[in-house]
Formats: sequence, C-alpha cells, structure tokens
Amino acid sequence: MKEQILSVEGNRPCGSPLRHQALCFWEIDPVFKCPVVGACLSLYEQKQLLKKACVSSKGKNPYEIHEVLVGAAHEENLLSRRVDRLLKRKYGQAAVSLFQSVSQEEFLSHWLAHLEIGDFGFLVWAAASHPTLPALIRRKIFGRIHMAMHAHAGELGALRRQLASESQKRDRAVEKASEMIEACQVARRESEELRGRLSVLESEVKTLRDENMRLRDVLQHPGQETLAALQRENEELDAEVRQQRDRVEQAENRASSLERQCLRLTDRLENQRKSSESYRQEASSVIRKVMDMNRCDESCPSFDLCQKRILIVGGIERMESLYRDMVEDLGGRLDYHSGHVKGGARGLEHSVRRADMVLCPVNCNSHAACSLVKKLGKKYNVPVHMLSGFSLTSVSQLLKGTAA
Repeated sequence: MKEQILSVEGNRPCGSPLRHQALCFWEIDPVFKCPVVGACLSLYEQKQLLKKACVSSKGKNPYEIHEVLVGAAHEENLLSRRVDRLLKRKYGQAAVSLFQSVSQEEFLSHWLAHLEIGDFGFLVWAAASHPTLPALIRRKIFGRIHMAMHAHAGELGALRRQLASESQKRDRAVEKASEMIEACQVARRESEELRGRLSVLESEVKTLRDENMRLRDVLQHPGQETLAALQRENEELDAEVRQQRDRVEQAENRASSLERQCLRLTDRLENQRKSSESYRQEASSVIRKVMDMNRCDESCPSFDLCQKRILIVGGIERMESLYRDMVEDLGGRLDYHSGHVKGGARGLEHSVRRADMVLCPVNCNSHAACSLVKKLGKKYNVPVHMLSGFSLTSVSQLLKGTAA
C-alpha cells in the first residue's frame, strides 16, 4: 500500500490545497537536491534513512551514501518519502512560517541575512522547498550556496597554513625552552659547586682565625714584624672570602634569572599548545563542513569542470601559470607536462592516467608525443582533445565548450 506523504502543517497530504505548502523532496529544483542532502542531513541521518528504506550502507563511503540519496530524489519512492518526512520534521514549520511572513521580493534579502549568521540547513531547505519562488531568485541562492563551498575550501587552506605556522612557532619555543632549561641546570650545578667551595673556605678561615687567636695568646709581646705579617695574612684571607661570597651571590642571581625566564617560556609554550589545539579543532570543523557541502554530481551546473583534473601536454612552458589560472577560474585543477618524451614516457603516462581530460596542442609537440598521448588516452579511457594552437583562447574555448 502506497505510503501517505504528510505536509509540513498538520496531517494534510502533499496534494491538499494549501496556500504556502512546501514542495516535497522529489519536487524541488534538481540543482538543489545535492545541496539539500549535503547541508541539511548529517551523515548519521543519511545512514539511518538508508537503513529504514532497507538499503544497505555497509561498505559505502560518505560520497556513495550521498549519491544514493540524491539519486532517489528524482522520483517519489520509499527512500525519497522518508527523506522528505525527515526534512519537514526538522525544518518544515520554520520554512512555512518564513513563506507566510515575507513576500517573494523580501525572501532573498531575508535568506542572505540568515546566511550571515550561519543558519545554513534551514536556509537551504527553505529556498529549495519554496513553492512559488521565481527562477531568478533560486539561481541567486544556489550561486551563494555553491560559492560558499569554495569559500569554505579557501578558509580550510588558510587555517591549514596558519596551523603549520603555529606548529613551527611552537617547535621553536620548545627548542628555546629546552636550551634555557639546560642553561638553568648548568647554572644550578655551578652554584652548588661554588657553595661547596665557599663552605670549605669558611672552614679554613675559621681554622686560621682560631690559630690567630692562639698565637696572640702565646705571643703576648710579639715583635712588630710578626704581628704585621699575621694581620696582612688575615686581611688577605678575609678579602678572598669576600670574593668567593660575591661569586656565589652572582651565580645565585643568575640561576634565579634563568629560572624566571624558564617559567615564562614554559607559560608561552603552554599558550602555544592551546592555540595550536584551537586551530586544529577549527580546521577539523571546516574540513567536516567542506566534506558535507562540497559534494557534487551531475545535477551541479559546473559538474563538467568542477574539481576535474585537466592535463595540458606541450604548449609554451613559460605560460604554465597562465594555463593554471584559467583552468582554476573555471573550477578545475591543472596538471602540466612539457611533452618531452625523449627521456622516457613513464612521467607522461602517470599524468594521463590520473587526469580527467587531456589537451594536446599539435603545433608545439612532436609527432611521437602526440601519438603517445592518443594511445594513453585510449588505454586509460581519458578524453583527449588535440588543439591546433597553444594560445589561451584556444584552450579557453575548448574548456568553456566542455563545461557548457
């Protein structure tokens, strides 16, 4: 018996007359089906939906699970009905309230205002399920969602670079702290040695003073020269004791200074560790967002070039940076090979095998290189386009034609 689909308000079926009734999951614009699954449903919810629809998720990676749900959205079936029911339970009431509270003209500005505060899942479903939203507004909203995925990828790269920089700073701080700790330990050992020497000298001074007192008692009427010699010796010993005490005091001050510096470096190291952990957590969060959102299938307008690896063989080597900028502006990734195969074709074969498309200007490559590219393209089932020229215009026209 066909399962009844409930609307977002009460228990009315999807087909019942309702002024602001949301679209069902299988009725939304095809370009929104991929973002809705990626942004509105967690990976756990996606697995549960497959389980309830008797579809096994065992052995499937997150992208394959995502692909199954998007594929089910093309028609009304058990899986698409369960997805629709979950989305309306999570976001339906808020979406209908938004339909009723703002006009179509105000919807875009209201949607962008919520996007700025990170209210992402609700916004994507509200835009996708709006029953009467004009196509121009839908296009603008999809453009913001699509570019947000690229922005998150850029933020991820910046966070990774910042994390690497913080890790280097932390390593330098650890190294410096280790050096200061070692210096502090050396100073402590020196201080202990000086204290030991001071103790020995003080013992010797005490012995000499006792001897001096004894001599004074014995020699009640000593000669002037003997008394003067004993006084000079006593003064020299006192001066040596004062010098040793000064050295011990200096060593203790140095050890105290090194201990304070060591404590400061230890605090800085702890702060550096906390900062690195914060950046690591933030990077992990952005990675999860990008993995959830940056999934694309054939419903995506830029599917033909989005994240595809384009290999250019030959051309002018000094124009590699210009080729790269042009390909990346179109959403792809560039691999470049000079076309020289005299030293061996293994490098070219590796590049062709990992590419999604190969461009080969015939006027900048040898006949052997062109023939090898064609053979490798057939061998690894990679599309090969032979260009008459190496100019940016020729490459751009071909790529734009492919994307179109």
